[in-house]
Amino acid sequence: MSGDSDDHQPALDDRRLLEGFYEVLYANNPDVIITLNRDNVIQAVNPSGAKTLGIPETHLRNEKVAFLFQEDSAATLLNLLSAGKVGVSDGLLVLSDGRKVNVSISWMLEQDIAVIVLRDISHIYTLQQTVQRSLTMASIGNLAADLAHAISNPLAVVQGNIELFSMQQDLDLTQLTDKLKILRENCDRIKRIIDNLQTVASPQPPERTHVRLSDVIKQVRAQTHWSTQGRRLTVNIEPDELTVYADPDQVRKVVSNLLTMAITATPRHGTVRLAATIQKNEAHLLVEDEGHGLTRERLAALRAAQGLRMPDPIVGLPLALTWALVHQNDGRLYASNRPNLGASYRISLPLQPKRADEPAVVGPELLVIDDEQALRELVELMLRREGYRIQTVTSAEQALERVRRHRTMFDAILTDIRLPGMDGEDFVDVLLERYPAYQGRIILVSALMIQPRTKTPFLRKPFQPERLIDIVQQVLSSQATRS
Repeated sequence: MSGDSDDHQPALDDRRLLEGFYEVLYANNPDVIITLNRDNVIQAVNPSGAKTLGIPETHLRNEKVAFLFQEDSAATLLNLLSAGKVGVSDGLLVLSDGRKVNVSISWMLEQDIAVIVLRDISHIYTLQQTVQRSLTMASIGNLAADLAHAISNPLAVVQGNIELFSMQQDLDLTQLTDKLKILRENCDRIKRIIDNLQTVASPQPPERTHVRLSDVIKQVRAQTHWSTQGRRLTVNIEPDELTVYADPDQVRKVVSNLLTMAITATPRHGTVRLAATIQKNEAHLLVEDEGHGLTRERLAALRAAQGLRMPDPIVGLPLALTWALVHQNDGRLYASNRPNLGASYRISLPLQPKRADEPAVVGPELLVIDDEQALRELVELMLRREGYRIQTVTSAEQALERVRRHRTMFDAILTDIRLPGMDGEDFVDVLLERYPAYQGRIILVSALMIQPRTKTPFLRKPFQPERLIDIVQQVLSSQATRS
């Protein structure tokens, strides 16, 4: 027996050392660590966290956690807790004293006890706002150049045709009608540019109501007088009476800008596709062209615009304005390049007005499976910058359990092929057998120099952030196509 005790002693010493380490870390962590019971009543707070809040520990215990936050943020936190949220919240919450915090949620004892960690990032938020204002000022030169270029082309057409009028005295009625049509189309182009510029210069808050998308598309085609000029335009709205809750005029500008960009980019006899469906209590509008796609610089500028009022004008004034109007109406815009077949624009807009206790609109939710922590965190960082909500696990078995417990379907799942236990391809087989609706929502990732045995979208390591975002957006866009 003595020998057994001696054998166990090093393990006991290591355990005591580890426990002591975590006790010190808990006590001195500058973040606020709060333990809640199932009624969201505070059970414990770490000492340094209480100092950060400026409230004695004894005054915090047995209080409802909502009292720490401003009303809207308290409602958002309670919604996250009631939904069983795990991980970092997608937006900032505001304490009662005005400080902004990130919130991370974890659970213990079969979700009877919640542990939330509050990290004060007010100074970081202030710095970000300063940087954003600087970026906006720096973009004025780009905006002026983009505007001059946008107007010069239709103006040159108008001016050239007027000069031809003065030189030709024998135009017949057919030629005159054709020339007037060209003038009208280019005057409409200039008018749209000026309308866009006025929206940028004097942004108005949206006056929202229920807007029927099919009516908007008819109005756009009737009012702007542009034609497809030899391109084929397909429109598919399901259901036909699909409505969004948004500003009618702003939705018209969004549709007009997207269709104009798509038709301009598509060569003659090509096809421009517009589709609208309902997904997860949102309307998803998809516009696809058959042009050369968006440049890396334009895609990067759109992705860097999270949290700004408008992207850098390098994306082009119509697209920058479209992005801003969509976000102003509680929606999201994602752009990507289709493989060898032009650009794809995907927009989400709310179907109904947001309730007072409803959290802010958030992006698609993705599950990432990778056993290597550094890569898992890198992918998470890349995707969160795009506005996606991310959950991560380290094995296929954990992923299946997470899918089972999740209240709704993940919009996409990224899984490494080589995993401990069940590998990624076997995981795909098991997942689709249990949940066939995940077909088309899975992306395989691997450094292996072989093609996967399934037709699942495949991303080879190492990859650039642009490639990761492109393949995710392709998968999300394909869902709208199938719907």
